[in-house]
Amino acid sequence: MVGSVHALTILDLIAGGRGRAELNGVQVFVDGAAPGDHAQVRITKQHAHYWEGVVETVLTPSSERTVPQCPAFGRCGGCQWQHLRYEAQVAWKQRILAEQLRWIGKLRDPVVLPTIPAPSPWHYRSRIKLQIDDAGRIGFFRAGTYEAVEFEHCWIADERINTQLAANKATLRASGRGRLVQSDADADGGFAQVNPAQNAQLQQLVVEGVRAHGGGRVLELYCGNGNLTFFLAGITTAIVGIETHAASIRQAQQQAAARGHPHLDFRCTAAHRFLRHAAKQATRFDGILLDPPRRGAAEAIPGIIACAPRWIGYISCDPATLARDLRALIAAGYHHESSQPIDMFPQTFHIESVTWLRLGTQADHPA
Repeated sequence: MVGSVHALTILDLIAGGRGRAELNGVQVFVDGAAPGDHAQVRITKQHAHYWEGVVETVLTPSSERTVPQCPAFGRCGGCQWQHLRYEAQVAWKQRILAEQLRWIGKLRDPVVLPTIPAPSPWHYRSRIKLQIDDAGRIGFFRAGTYEAVEFEHCWIADERINTQLAANKATLRASGRGRLVQSDADADGGFAQVNPAQNAQLQQLVVEGVRAHGGGRVLELYCGNGNLTFFLAGITTAIVGIETHAASIRQAQQQAAARGHPHLDFRCTAAHRFLRHAAKQATRFDGILLDPPRRGAAEAIPGIIACAPRWIGYISCDPATLARDLRALIAAGYHHESSQPIDMFPQTFHIESVTWLRLGTQADHPA
């Protein structure tokens, strides 16, 4: 069956960005597909309960399909959704987040708001990481390989990065294989996130959410260098920021001192360790804000539950780990109020979101 080609209709998109089709009752997850495509699909792998495939030829294109901007698209692993109209991308991110909350989080009817689109779906990244492979090529790895796909122009990178790369490729290539190359549009490191415009939207969303929940004494886990913290200084009585990266904490502490924010307390420690200490000291917080890495916050969830804040704000870059963590929080007595996806990474399947929970039942906290 591997290597065989079949005419299939793509039914929808799944977490991870692939299209879903069915063949003789078996789910087939298809790279390069758009929902509604009728396409020739080559089977690439067989598993016990599903198969994998790739679009060979689009027979009848979906209305959601468009022509990719980048000639390296489909080979380069930097983007996965350039073949989808941008309006379709943001709509599917809302649908996929909701489905993950239902399937993994066991939420019956989660409130997932429409995705906030990016002001520009192109040239938005202020920072990219490229690889130099064993052949000396510089680019993003082809999906599932260690082969770098080279390009003349990256359509999702800030134009200043493209200028830097064009000027420095020869030097980078000579510098050695296997190196990771990081390029930044701001030589002083002024951008805190890879998408500055959407980061500003994220900061505003968090400010509005914390204000709506009453602020108070806040614990911020995985706080980085204070990307969100300083925007909350005026609407909270105190904030304790927790982060394991020492350089980020030093930068946050210096900013707090320079700005005159004595009620911002930044500490370099792991979230679960701080929570364990807080429980022993019976330290209380009105709310907990967390922005964990892609793996989620499983190690911190028991401590959050023990701390019993009135509200929780969870910023996530992975719907699956978010849903897993929400399932535990809801089992402990929290009510899911809403999840707001924000498109931090256009042209890719990655989904950023902000979720709010409140302690108690839905009846206790009517909308």
